[in-house]
Amino acid sequence: MSLHVSDLRGSLVSLLTEMGLMEPETARTEAHELPPLSSEQELLLACYRSGQMEEWAWQAHLDHDAVLADYWRGIDTKRH
Repeated sequence: MSLHVSDLRGSLVSLLTEMGLMEPETARTEAHELPPLSSEQELLLACYRSGQMEEWAWQAHLDHDAVLADYWRGIDTKRH
């Protein structure tokens, strides 16, 4: 399974907030609060990123899963 930088950012912000090194409001704004994914959603994302899923199948999952779609849009927004 591959690890993406955008996946780590939220975890790092949470850690810094818990350690008192970052204010919660600042952390919330900077992290853009991606919705948490279930283990099944994480697996789907990993399969898509690694090329094991065709684009049409990925789009079908996004059409049927609002949380996954919100997460994906949040990642896409961070890249641009």
